Amino acid sequence: MPICPDSLILFDGTFYTYTCIDCLAPANTSTRVSTTPLQCGCTPPNPDCIPPVVLVGGPGSGFAAPKPQAAPKKVAKPAEAAVAPGGFLVDEDVTAKGLAAPIPANFVWPVHGSVLDKEFDGERAYHVVKIGGADRYIRVAKILIASPKNRVRVHTVGKKSTYHPIPEVELNIGRETVLPAGVTPLKMVVVDKPKPGTFTCDVRRSGAKADPTVFHVILVKS
Repeated sequence: MPICPDSLILFDGTFYTYTCIDCLAPANTSTRVSTTPLQCGCTPPNPDCIPPVVLVGGPGSGFAAPKPQAAPKKVAKPAEAAVAPGGFLVDEDVTAKGLAAPIPANFVWPVHGSVLDKEFDGERAYHVVKIGGADRYIRVAKILIASPKNRVRVHTVGKKSTYHPIPEVELNIGRETVLPAGVTPLKMVVVDKPKPGTFTCDVRRSGAKADPTVFHVILVKS
């Protein structure tokens, strides 16, 4: 079940974030972060799908037999995670690269046609989390992305085509940030610690009654 990039939803100047679909179950969506632009769509050949989608050659097919495809980039989490709606994939080169510097305090998330969750907006977007014994300041965003109502996916098997509305996608992301003057950051805890030599992790707010949303954070390379 190939998981393929579907559309670019965020480019922050360093990393590209895409919505992805399960080509065999188009209603299942996920998101993926990459250091480079990705080819979108399930139509073969697409080496940026996981696993890559290739042409199948044969007599009368009109296609030459496909050349062996390079293995897909490794991801920080198993590819199977993307099968479930709302899954999140981070390419391994993202985890190794990290940020060159914290994002500025006045950074605006360049995601159009979306709704920011007010619980994680304004001053409530800023948090502090202890990683490796040091406090790191994080700015998070919980973004609901909806496609235009007149846009659908066409899924064709043989001679039969079906049309699927594009579901909303929730993007829960964070970046290490400069803390604005006068802002007291809320506390977060690490859910998934960064492995040695990597600069991504999963965090959520601290406290048994806190919002349970898990954010996928990219840290400054140190």
